[in-house]
Amino acid sequence: MGINTKSIQSFAVTTAFWLNVAVAAVYIASAYAGYADPRSCGYLSLLVLAFPIFLVALLCFAVLWTVVCRRNLWVTGAAVVLTIPQLLAFCPLNFGSELSEKHDFRIMTYNTFGMPEAEQGATIADEILLYNPDFVCMQETPDTQGIKYRYKGLLWDELTARYPHIDVCLTTSLGYLSKRPVKTVESTTTTSISAMPSINRRLETARLSSSTRIWSR
Repeated sequence: MGINTKSIQSFAVTTAFWLNVAVAAVYIASAYAGYADPRSCGYLSLLVLAFPIFLVALLCFAVLWTVVCRRNLWVTGAAVVLTIPQLLAFCPLNFGSELSEKHDFRIMTYNTFGMPEAEQGATIADEILLYNPDFVCMQETPDTQGIKYRYKGLLWDELTARYPHIDVCLTTSLGYLSKRPVKTVESTTTTSISAMPSINRRLETARLSSSTRIWSR
């Protein structure tokens, strides 16, 4: 009894096609999983971390179909077209640094536990000044007097000159540095925020202009 080569090839192509469809479906789900509420869809929201992995897998399928069966390229093509907004958010295309600097709003988050002093070499303040974000969220941070003591002199002067709006909550050890004024917004929709012993139990948010875009990835 001879081996039917065509049947084996047909079975392999069919299996690879449906595997491609499955990968494309999970890829699309991972692209938009970031919109899921982590409080009710915790595992689904974590799927967004696998987005680049499934993107690479799709590209591998595209190479495979280019060699084996080009008519099956439509699966990868359709998945990529459906996720173009997410691809641009994940890998933004900035044509010209002037446009990017003008319209982007840069956010940095930093766990500042320890906060080495200026005499000990490179500090967190150096990193903040180097990357020059518009808004810095700080965790496990001392109060403003503690920051001033650690970065006394030139570093403190540079920080306050670039970030005139500074606030720290001693109860939670959370604080921020902001280039723009910060607006206090009463929290009435979630119980988790209102239950936190934060600054006057309010959510501090940066006042952004309507033309500002925030890149979340």
